[in-house]
This record gives sequence, C-alpha cells and structure tokens, in this order.
Amino acid sequence: MIEMRSLLKDEKGVAAIIVAIVMVSLIGTVAIVADIGLAYQEKSQLQTAVDAAALAAAEVLAENGTQQEAEAEATNYLQKNANVSPSQVTITYPTENTVRVFATTERNTVFASILGQNNIEVGSGATAQYELATTTNNLMPLIVPSQSVSDHIGEENEASFELGADRPLDSFSISHVEDGNVLTYTIIYINTNSESIDLTLWAEIPNGTCYNQGSASDNGSFDGQHVNWSFSNVSPDDEIIVTFSVTKTGGNVGNGKAYAQTNLSQNQEVANEGGQSQQGFFWLADFNGGSSGVPEFEDWIINGYPEDVTVGMVAIGKGVKASLKSALQERMEKDPTVVLPLYNYTESAGGNKAYHVVGFSEFVITGINFHGHPKTISGYFTTGTVTSGSSDASKEAEDFDVEAVQLVE
Repeated sequence: MIEMRSLLKDEKGVAAIIVAIVMVSLIGTVAIVADIGLAYQEKSQLQTAVDAAALAAAEVLAENGTQQEAEAEATNYLQKNANVSPSQVTITYPTENTVRVFATTERNTVFASILGQNNIEVGSGATAQYELATTTNNLMPLIVPSQSVSDHIGEENEASFELGADRPLDSFSISHVEDGNVLTYTIIYINTNSESIDLTLWAEIPNGTCYNQGSASDNGSFDGQHVNWSFSNVSPDDEIIVTFSVTKTGGNVGNGKAYAQTNLSQNQEVANEGGQSQQGFFWLADFNGGSSGVPEFEDWIINGYPEDVTVGMVAIGKGVKASLKSALQERMEKDPTVVLPLYNYTESAGGNKAYHVVGFSEFVITGINFHGHPKTISGYFTTGTVTSGSSDASKEAEDFDVEAVQLVE
C-alpha cells in the first residue's frame, strides 16, 4: 500500500512537469502566432507607404526632377507615414524611367518578448514606372490641334486662343505665312485609311509669284509649274508635312492649291484662300457621344471628364457656349492647370466634327474673355506633366510630356 501511494505521488509530479512543458510550448506558439499577425499588419501598412513613395519618386523624375530630389521625396514620405528612418530606405533605378523603393522597419513584439524575441524586422518594396500616357482621365473637355501646341509651350509663349471660332483641321490642307514678299506654304496630309498607302503630292505655283529654287522640303522637285513629292508606305494615321516658298512678282497673288493621289483613292484637291486655315482651337469635346446639355459640360470643365480617354478614340466637337463662361472661370480659380486632349484631323460634315485623339498636353489657363466676339481663352502649354492614367506600348501617342505613372511591381 505504501508502495502504491509512492508511485501515485511520483506520477503526479511527472504530470505536473508535462503540463508545465506543454503550457510553455503553448504560450510560445500563441506568442509567435500573435506577433506574426502583428508583423503582417505592419508589413501591409509599410507596403501602402512604399507604394505611394515609389509613385511620388517616379512623378518627380517624370517632371524632370533629379534622382536626388526623387529620393528626398520618397524618404520624406516614408518618414512621415511609416516612421521609417532614411537609413532604412534603399532606392534604386532598374531602368531610366523606373524607380524602386525598398524600406525596412522593426515591430516591437508583445508576447514573443517573453521568450526573448523583442522585435521583428519587416521589409517591403515597390517599383514605379513613368511612360508617355496613352490613356488618361479627368481631362478638360476642350480639344486642340496637336500641330499647334509646339508654338505655345512655356509661359513666354502665352497667347489668346479663339474658342471654336475657326474650322477644325482637315486631314488634307494647305496654308501659308507671309514674310515681306516671300510666301511659305505648308501642306499637311494625314493617312486616314486603315492600311499603308503610297502617296503623291503636288502643288501649283500661285499666280503672281515665282518658285524659290531649292525651297521644297523632303526632296521635293519643281517641274516648272508644280512642286512634286512622292512617299511610299505611309502608315495609318501618319502625318506628312511638306513646305515650299515663292516670291511675289507683282499683281494679285492667286490661291495656293495642292493635290494628292494615293493607290487607294482618286485625286484630292484643296485650296488656301489666304491666311492660315488650320486653327480650330479649343472646341468642346463630347466623348460619350450624347452630351449636349450645358450642365454636363460644366461639370466636366470644373471637375474633369470622369471616364478614361484613350489615344485612338473619337470625340464629337461642339461649339463653346457663352453659358460656360462661369464654369471656365471657376476652374481657372480652382486649378488653372488642366490636361487637354489633342487631335490631328477631323472627319464628317456639318457643325459637329469627329476629332481623332492622338495625345494629350497640359495647359495653364491665365484668362477668360467672353466679352464680344470672338470668345477667347488665354494661356500656354507646359511640358513635364504627370497625369493619372496608363501607358500601352501598342498605341502611339504624340509626345508632349504627359506621363502616366504606375506601379509595375
């Protein structure tokens, strides 16, 4: 009997030891699981901050900032939003238009410290890239010819533009500028076909002028009556621009006329009746094909068009209404810097033209004038712009430095 009691006493001691070991193991497991959960939460918060820091750095670079400025922007953002010190941030540049931000931080443990593990190191990285935007949103719904942007880039080239007073740009046109007795003609032809073409252009020398020898661009030749050009394999939407000059010889100068022939079409003829015909600045752009009411255009002007606009889309052009003055004024006071869609040719007849979107540009509004006729908007185009949107390598956009910044990893 004594031996049985002794044995039971010994077993109770062993059981107590086993329970103690199990409890320590259980507490350790709970501590690890709990602190791992907190570490994942920390990593998620850090990832959000790193994503934003990479986007901010890429935006600085896209706006022609230096790598030093980009790194300062990313580091400052991480310090303020994730309590990460500069020594815990690594910034690299995988490509010339890509920036990668990696950051680490330490999370103090709550339970695992019982086991001597006082902190857990957490790391997160993100890569952002900037490329020419082929899709963007929040555009101002005023569309302008891409051919006219380059002459008005920079504050020193600020100008006043008529709002929809001139006819839109055609896919085939001739215009001229006059400097003393010299007239310089520009012919523009855009391939609106869905396939490549072979193109022949020629222009008559206007009455009252003589051709300036050697003035034809792009290997143009003069046969005594016409200036001639030939081009092969002109791709869809490609733009051919040629020039030549003449000198007045006395009397009235006749109209400049140009002709085009392709392997897909009959002869086309256009005439220049004096001055520059390719204007068409700032027409209202209806992107959903059904907007005609002033309230909807007012909202788009003030807040931006809410849907994506992509290179290759077509917008219906409408004249600018006097009732939109207050919306333009409000937008200028709210934020005078806007992103505008660009077109390079129109089609269809009548008052409403179909504009083919070929790119985007930033414009700074400096004034609105709706007194009398014509109504005007003043401002200038800028470069180094970043806009929300995306870039698609399969689409070609005219490059006016509107960049899409996006995470790629």
